[in-house]
Order: sequence, then structure tokens, then C-alpha cells
Amino acid sequence: MNGHIQALVQLVEGTDANYFANSPADSYPTILTVGEESFSSQVLVEDVSNIKPNALLEVVFRFLFPEEAKKRLIVGTTFSIWEQKIVGKGRVIKVFTK
Repeated sequence: MNGHIQALVQLVEGTDANYFANSPADSYPTILTVGEESFSSQVLVEDVSNIKPNALLEVVFRFLFPEEAKKRLIVGTTFSIWEQKIVGKGRVIKVFTK
């Protein structure tokens, strides 16, 4: 999986458990928000069967503009996943250098 960061994420209670499963591929467009900044991204998910609200998942994100996103999303950074409302939260655990 080619991505820019790896993160632990958790969908918030009340988020449709099929949130990622509703997309036709293994990558799902979304927005990551850190403070007042937002970054267009794709979540790369290999197995959607484990995706449930409150479950802790390890996923990879790929960004439309990776250089800008990677300046702000360093290891330990917390963020929100935004889709017309906050649907999840996460924490960066790895930044890929390539």
C-alpha cells in the first residue's frame, strides 16, 4: 500500500459501520482536519470487515498534496476525519519518507 502516513483511527459512535464499505474500491476519499487546517486524502483499507464504530483501526492515508500535509501531520499528531461532520478521530503513528 502506497501512502504518506499510517495512523490509528476510530470511527465515532453513531457513524455508519459501512462508512468505508460504501466506496467501490480499497481507497476512500475523506478530509483530515488538524486544528483549522484540512487535507484532502484517501484512506487505504485492506479489510473493511473490522470497521465498526469505536473499533481502533490501523490504516494508511494518501494525500492529494502530501508535502503540505506531511509538514503538519508528524508522529503523534491527532486529527479528525471529516465528512460533512466528524466521523472519526485518529493519531499519526508513522510518516513514510517515500
